Amino acid sequence: MIFNLHALTAAYLIVMLSACAIANTSSAASPPPADSFCIPHSSVLIFRFSLHRCRVADARANDPPPQTFDTEWIRLTRIRSAEHSFPLSWWQTGDPDIPRFVVLMGLAALSLSFPAATRQQRKSLLMAGAVAGLFIVAYIFGDLHPLSMVLRAQLFRSSRLLLIIAFVHIAQGW
Repeated sequence: MIFNLHALTAAYLIVMLSACAIANTSSAASPPPADSFCIPHSSVLIFRFSLHRCRVADARANDPPPQTFDTEWIRLTRIRSAEHSFPLSWWQTGDPDIPRFVVLMGLAALSLSFPAATRQQRKSLLMAGAVAGLFIVAYIFGDLHPLSMVLRAQLFRSSRLLLIIAFVHIAQGW
């Protein structure tokens, strides 16, 4: 499996790992270990470096005219990349992607019933909850009330990271 860490994936990791770091600091009576902040902040550095590289590349491209966010832009985005930003367009007859995702999430939920270290299970649930939060934001501000920033962030791509967490728990429960 190829895992391409680019700016969007780094941003999703920031959200997921920050949820764990926040939960660790709020539930611990003692000061949090350094690693609870190290991983999210290193993801921030990767994200910022990627953004800087994109800005430098954009500056070298002779400053193309800025895009306008209007109904035409949304229409073209729906045509070009509906699978990343518009969940209401996903269901296609005969396409197994959504049923496969639901089955894998169901298996992951069942695997949580097998005994595991409480700390690891809690982290996995917090990260899955962070992805669910990204899904809710993406649905509301992607399909219902489109916002340019949310459409460009393609928050539903964070499902790849959720699948990795699910596979780990399914393998542990197997």
